[in-house]
Amino acid sequence: MARAFAWTAAKAEGLRLELAGRTSQKAMAALLGTTRRTVEGWCRRPAFRARLEQLRTEQEAQWKAAWQADLAALVAAQHAEHVAESDRKWRRSPRAHTRA
Repeated sequence: MARAFAWTAAKAEGLRLELAGRTSQKAMAALLGTTRRTVEGWCRRPAFRARLEQLRTEQEAQWKAAWQADLAALVAAQHAEHVAESDRKWRRSPRAHTRA
């Protein structure tokens, strides 16, 4: 029977590095003061993989929310610009109702 996966500071840091996806397992091992085989073992454990997937899902949701907020702000700014331009054109145009 396999031992329970005990989270340590090194494993949590390895998880963070794996989530970032920019560091090889060999480089992660060097940063964490362990071996590549140890890091590979962590990455194969179901508890590690499940937590990694959970963090990726949360990160994706945060990115999506930020993207939607940025898009809403862009649309609002474009709408305000359009309204302001329409107002300027309307004020410059000769108005039939002001002629006598």
